[in-house]
Amino acid sequence: MNIKIFLSIPLVASTRDVQPIDVNNKLIELNEESTWNWWRKLRTMCEENSKLGVILELTPDLTITDEETDRWMSEPVKAIKISTSLFLTNRSGFPVLSKAHQKFVCKFFKVNKLKSDLKITLRMALSFLQYCKYLIKIK
Repeated sequence: MNIKIFLSIPLVASTRDVQPIDVNNKLIELNEESTWNWWRKLRTMCEENSKLGVILELTPDLTITDEETDRWMSEPVKAIKISTSLFLTNRSGFPVLSKAHQKFVCKFFKVNKLKSDLKITLRMALSFLQYCKYLIKIK
C-alpha cells in the first residue's frame, strides 16, 4: 500500500496554534516561532520521509518575509489552502486576494509547484459553477 500523509499547517501562527502537542508521550512546546520551524521539527522526527507532505493554510495575517517564503518553496508543499474569508471584492465586484496573498501564491505558481493541480481544480470548479448555473435556471 502506498500511503502519503499531508499535514495542514498555518502559514503564520495564531495564539490558538501554540498549545503544546504530545508526540510519542513527549510534550513539544510550540511558541510563536515560524510555522516552518514546526514543520521542520516534525519532518525531522519522521526522518525526512518522502511520503510526508504539507498543505499550507493562508492566514489573514500574512506577516511572512521573503526568506520564509523561500524556505517553504524548498519543502514538499502539495497544496495551498485558501479560505473564502480571505477574498476581498474588487471594484468590478469580483473576488480577489490582497496583494500580499497574491504575491505569496504567485511565487508558488512561478516555480510550477502547483500548476498542474491548479488546472484540475479550476476545471472542476468551472464544472461545478456551470452545474450551479444550470440548477438556478431549472428551479
